[in-house]
Amino acid sequence: VVGFSMDTRELELTYAGHAPVLLLRAGATRPAAIEPPLPALDERGPTRNVALAVCEQVAFDPVRLTLARGDRLLLYTDGATDARDACGRAFGETGIVAALESAAAEALPKVPRALAEAIRRHTGSGLGHDDVTFVALQVE
Repeated sequence: VVGFSMDTRELELTYAGHAPVLLLRAGATRPAAIEPPLPALDERGPTRNVALAVCEQVAFDPVRLTLARGDRLLLYTDGATDARDACGRAFGETGIVAALESAAAEALPKVPRALAEAIRRHTGSGLGHDDVTFVALQVE
């Protein structure tokens, strides 16, 4: 779940087993992963920060940070990282980061297309192996 306040530019993320959101700060060329809180198993209360449907009672700790004008976020499904080449090697978060670095100077609408093309080159085929979704956002 992602929340964003236009007034304060505060971003709030809640992970539930999803891939980390990538943050590319304005003017930067290398994105950084916004890491989720570590899972915690607690006999006295709900399990925290694990994937959905793993436990009956789960609580999630949000990650909060303030963004600046020009910062970009990339959200993606695991179909992007799980895309495999002919030898069975996954595209992985490393592939996502490398593709995002290559597209860092592109206009925002071109970024998801550049990422999809990088996956196609990696797999040698289309994107039909799994769902592949990208959401690219930029703070104005």
